[in-house]
Amino acid sequence: MVRLQRIMDIDGFFECQEQERPEIVMERMKWLNMSYNDPSVDREVNGICGKPYGLWERFKLGGIGTARMELLDAPGALLKDIDRAEDRGYCQIEFRPRGLIIRCRSRLETLGVPLPYADLVGAEIRRDREGTTGRIKLSLGVGGPWLLRPHSDHWANTIALLRRHLPPGVLQ
Repeated sequence: MVRLQRIMDIDGFFECQEQERPEIVMERMKWLNMSYNDPSVDREVNGICGKPYGLWERFKLGGIGTARMELLDAPGALLKDIDRAEDRGYCQIEFRPRGLIIRCRSRLETLGVPLPYADLVGAEIRRDREGTTGRIKLSLGVGGPWLLRPHSDHWANTIALLRRHLPPGVLQ
């Protein structure tokens, strides 16, 4: 099935291109420009992941976002949309009631992919030999895994956030 896809070109404008991709990937796994306060983007993200936690809930949960992590790998269709290699270096995860948002920077824009917990098949934590850091693999039903590496200073906090926020049975 040929579908129309929005792709950000170098100047930041959107153009349409025809590509062969599964429908679920088209609907759920796409970069959204989250740099500006755009009500349509907010509605789409809130529909997928739920509304953001309030201030008091954030304190009770012990935080809702990770520190900066290194993006090692992502589904190819999404990774090619970040046009420069130096933009692929870092990302953050924000946890919401029904999903999570992976945010990256591309040039001067902040791009995010909202992912519902229902699409998350598994999450795997692998420590390195010293145990001070490692890799996190988020596996999705469609589209391939996300591979992330937290900085060694934030390793323990990131693992605690994943254990606290991911649904039971997802974290291995």
